Amino acid sequence: MDKQFLQFWGDFFINSAKGQRQLEDMTKWMRQGFKGVDYLTVLFQKSYGLDRISEAGDEYVKMWKEAIENFEKSLNDYLNLMGVVPRKEHQILLNKYENLGEEVANLRKVVANQKKEISGCEKAVSAKERSLEDKKKIIEEQKKVVMSQKKENNSYEKTVDGLRKELDSQKKAIADQKKVIAAQEKKSSSTKTQ
Repeated sequence: MDKQFLQFWGDFFINSAKGQRQLEDMTKWMRQGFKGVDYLTVLFQKSYGLDRISEAGDEYVKMWKEAIENFEKSLNDYLNLMGVVPRKEHQILLNKYENLGEEVANLRKVVANQKKEISGCEKAVSAKERSLEDKKKIIEEQKKVVMSQKKENNSYEKTVDGLRKELDSQKKAIADQKKVIAAQEKKSSSTKTQ
């Protein structure tokens, strides 16, 4: 921490014993870019040796910026020693936390929607599995019917084969009878001619 920073704070705390308003003025002054509260600006200029230089020159602007940078660095170092987080860092972390909270909420919505989709898909798969099982049962029943029809067809074919054999046998018997009749007719016609 630089010497001017300690001088500034020493003078400030001595004057702060006079009332709460000075702490409020300090907060306001720092938020406004180290302007707007004249007695603090004068104290700052005196602590950093800026009261001995004309405010109109480029050197003053350069030294003013340097003084602010040194002051802010020393303030952050001091706050770190005390375990205090600067408001800017706190706000950054708070914003980050809120953004993460929004992200988490959005991700929870996404997860909930995905769970719904998965549940819907599981129901659809389950319905298709049931439908597939029903179709398998129908196919098994149809296989049984086809097997039964094949057995029936085999039985009909055997019956048809048996009937064909019987028909062939009857045709042969008829043919044999026709021969016998023809032979008898021939015999009978030859006996009539004699």
